[in-house]
Amino acid sequence: MAGELKVGSPGAPSATPQPKVFACPSCGANITIRAVGLTISAACGSCGSVIDVADENHKILSKAAKNLNIEPLIPLGTKGKFKGNVWQVIGFMRRSDDTGSFVWEEYFLFNPLKGFRWLTQGEGHWNFVLRTTNKPSNNFHRGVHYLDKDYRLFHSGSAKVLFVVGEFSWRVKVGDQAVVKDFINPPEILSMEKLKDEVSWSIGEYVEPEDVQAAFSIDQTKMPARWRTAPNQPSAASQLAPTLWKYAVCFIGLLFFIQLLTMIFSRGEQIFAQKFTLNSMDKDVVQVSQPFDLKKARNTLAFQLWADVNNAWLATEVDLVNESNGETVSFEQGVEYYSGSDYDGHWSEGTRTHEAVLSDIPAGRYHLVLRPQGSMLESNSSVVPATAPPPEPASVLPEQNPGATVQPDLIKQSWPNGQVKSLEPLKDGKFDGIAHYYHDNGKMYASIPWVQGRKHGHFTLFRSDGSREQELSYKHGLPHGQIIFFDNNGTVSAIQNYENGVLVDRAQPTAANFSISVIRGVVIWQNFLIALPLLALIPLFIAWRRHSVEYERWSQSDYSPYPSHHGE
Repeated sequence: MAGELKVGSPGAPSATPQPKVFACPSCGANITIRAVGLTISAACGSCGSVIDVADENHKILSKAAKNLNIEPLIPLGTKGKFKGNVWQVIGFMRRSDDTGSFVWEEYFLFNPLKGFRWLTQGEGHWNFVLRTTNKPSNNFHRGVHYLDKDYRLFHSGSAKVLFVVGEFSWRVKVGDQAVVKDFINPPEILSMEKLKDEVSWSIGEYVEPEDVQAAFSIDQTKMPARWRTAPNQPSAASQLAPTLWKYAVCFIGLLFFIQLLTMIFSRGEQIFAQKFTLNSMDKDVVQVSQPFDLKKARNTLAFQLWADVNNAWLATEVDLVNESNGETVSFEQGVEYYSGSDYDGHWSEGTRTHEAVLSDIPAGRYHLVLRPQGSMLESNSSVVPATAPPPEPASVLPEQNPGATVQPDLIKQSWPNGQVKSLEPLKDGKFDGIAHYYHDNGKMYASIPWVQGRKHGHFTLFRSDGSREQELSYKHGLPHGQIIFFDNNGTVSAIQNYENGVLVDRAQPTAANFSISVIRGVVIWQNFLIALPLLALIPLFIAWRRHSVEYERWSQSDYSPYPSHHGE
């Protein structure tokens, strides 16, 4: 490390010195000097007096104001192998800040070939410190630059000596007070001390308590517990972050590469498509598609729904049915599209297409069962002015002809070809009961209920080919309820609603067009979109954890870069 004293350098020992022992001029206790030629002062462990070792008469620099009962955790004279070298504890100090709320300990270490070091401990945190001859430079606000690194100001104040024992390379005594500034770049701490007109710099490195305990054989039960986060304590998150980010980038890159290969080799072959047209008045809207085959053992299928929706929506339940074993995979699809104009101009939202993807579908013959519903299937209704009942179809009330057969309870008419035309029951001279009417080919035209000469009830009119023409509802001779009209294909073409012979509204059918197509060999994005944020979670967690540690660290500083700490 920069600034260390080595053999042959000015002020360093030329060879391993022999310890020197002399009697304390204050109490007579033996004082051992281990760094002979380098020690300037020594503090008596018995009485606390500080002796000027450089003075051949061993002048007393100061006497202890009172007896202090302080036992260093690492006794003077203890040797330990630390950072690759054997160090001996030759001095001990206890110091505090200007408020007295923070107290720490400093062990002065000596190695005949390496010179001096410090081992400091505060709140259970340890630092290995070297006095450096290199001076930092101010290079930014509240920070300095030292040996190609930037250090940020963490603390400024004073340090007061509370207790001292052992030998030191400068004159020290209880009560000495120095101006201090600490700059950090974890795991290092750069400290400045100014005592009178002398300014010195030291660089410290955070060390784990277990390493100190093992090096100097300290009783584990006596090791002070760590409290809070030390100014230069490295966080595990900060140490792991570079490695985790590297692995995250590699895995994310691999994920993109795999997805790219999938996109290249996925052809997207359409194997089925069918268009459906629904009448909005058709009560049965379940649709069954034509069958299609899947020849590959495993298939990834995209089902693309398109519907001609406009200010409306359509949703459908879809069953993919395996015709060989009846196994069914069910899913839902839906589309909606709305548009209009306002003060900001034209607007639109929604889409007319939707895609659902199924994977791992086995080979076989399949068909689709669809159950569509939605506003696009609703008919267009309108209220119309009241009108009189519609005229009766001529065939409903056939005119009697001279050939009609009249019986007391029945009127029978025939067509010129001899086919029965009508059978109308009579009661008290009025139609009463079910009257039957026929086409000239013998097909049923209608069976109409009569009550006292008036139609009353529900009945259906049929064409000569047997198809439905109308469904009617009468009450006491007047249309009442729904009258439904059918086209030649049997599809509802109109609906009229009556109340006591008055037309109150009518609905015109609308055609709902939609289609569904099946694409095989599509690119699956779901797994990619799930894996991508999961891979990013680990480095993001590390970043959050690192931020939390730094936030806690700087909460103890008056120079925190976090605005929330200001004014606390």
